[in-house]
Amino acid sequence: MIPLSAFLDLELAAAALLAGWVLVARPGVGPRSVWWAALLAIVAFALGDGTPYLVRLIAKVPFGPYIALFLCVLPMLFFMLISAAWLIRALLGLFGSGGGGHRVRATQPAVE
Repeated sequence: MIPLSAFLDLELAAAALLAGWVLVARPGVGPRSVWWAALLAIVAFALGDGTPYLVRLIAKVPFGPYIALFLCVLPMLFFMLISAAWLIRALLGLFGSGGGGHRVRATQPAVE
């Protein structure tokens, strides 16, 4: 049997992979302004702070621990990670497109 801490580590890794996939596969999804992204991140982390209380309630029903881990913890970890990534993306948008410096013209190779 897998220890709970190892399973939670796997859930965190799965949530991170899902969040990364959403960022890459759907770049137009999510808030574009810093204000909305910050508000979403605050809501996500506030809800994440209350997740242990909800898990304790759900764990009391039959098959509760499985329900809590898959239908409460995993989505909350995903929501927290994706909202943090959207906030970082919005903050990076303040500083430009991230093109990396000034443009330099390519020189033509010498033709002999």
